[in-house]
Amino acid sequence: MLEMGCYEVSLGVNIQAGNKLHPVFNPGLLKPYNEPTRLSRPNEVVLADGSIGQIVKRVVQKRTPKRRAQFLVEWVGEEKQIWEPVENLSQIPDLIAEFETARRKKRKRR
Repeated sequence: MLEMGCYEVSLGVNIQAGNKLHPVFNPGLLKPYNEPTRLSRPNEVVLADGSIGQIVKRVVQKRTPKRRAQFLVEWVGEEKQIWEPVENLSQIPDLIAEFETARRKKRKRR
């Protein structure tokens, strides 16, 4: 805790001499620093064409907005699933074919 005038302050800012910054700020706008949980991307690999990419865990869903196929992809080591255009998934035709086959089987059961 710092004493600044008649106020008790729990935050402090070190401003180097010569900086033309105003030393007053709104502490309500400050956010606590959260250290990143993962510093590197261990799931990045070198692909067959020599580029760097990620490993696809599975294809979850398909949609076709404006007649362009997109697949909802689950990546290894990622929490979020991402919609990817089919052009970006040229490295995994077997996973797409597997997904399409499973999808057709589900439709036949109905």
